[in-house]
Amino acid sequence: MTASMKKNGKTIGEPTRVPREGERGMGLVEMAISVSLTVAILGVTYTAADVVHSVNRWDQAKLKQDVAFRDALRLLRKELKMASVERDPKTNQSRYRIYTNAKGQMVLRIQTVSGAKIVSGELEPNWSSDISFHVDAKGRLVRTQDGEARIMGSGFKGMYFEVTDKGFFRITAEMEILHPKTHKPMLITKVFDVKPLN
Repeated sequence: MTASMKKNGKTIGEPTRVPREGERGMGLVEMAISVSLTVAILGVTYTAADVVHSVNRWDQAKLKQDVAFRDALRLLRKELKMASVERDPKTNQSRYRIYTNAKGQMVLRIQTVSGAKIVSGELEPNWSSDISFHVDAKGRLVRTQDGEARIMGSGFKGMYFEVTDKGFFRITAEMEILHPKTHKPMLITKVFDVKPLN
């Protein structure tokens, strides 16, 4: 068939094509439904992406705090391993003390082995001056020796000390983390025992 046909010498254009059922264009109702579905899908996608991003921020914040928490507790654990819960045989004085200071903060005071000497043919340890640990009002774990204070870590809510019936130091450390999305504080507690020199 050509683009036009002749009938009785006259040119006739192509017949107008009538759309079949289901071939017509989009109406107003269909357009509204399509836009609504697109908006809903984009909303769900955005919400899912926001949740993933929030979880990622939470994981990063928690990891950062965990590393700081772990480092401070590792340093504390290292010193406690060099301490003793036994009394000095000569003075009958305890080599550790747990008490609450004037600000209501729990304090652990210890002495650690700093070397050894031979006395009357026997090896005797040299003990350090008193070392104390406490968490201050700003949430910092503070180590004090000979009047010199050093911050070992921060972000602590509190720290509690005790000596178990097996002669171990038991430390309960609390850290508060702000949730990045809700900004509500969340409490993380770690409890660990350290076997001292005895």
